[in-house]
Amino acid sequence: MNMSTQRPLILAVDDEASNLHLLRQILQDEYRMLFAKDGARAGTGAAGAAGTDSA
Repeated sequence: MNMSTQRPLILAVDDEASNLHLLRQILQDEYRMLFAKDGARAGTGAAGAAGTDSA
């Protein structure tokens, strides 16, 4: 799948699992999703995602 047909990526950060679950239910059909419980994990996830999208 090339970049023009790939769904946009959303990084959702929240310490409440119920909020992340709700976001997943609403957005999963139109977006690729990454989830984190705090800022430190979000930074790690964002760095990893940036590495995989640059191909």
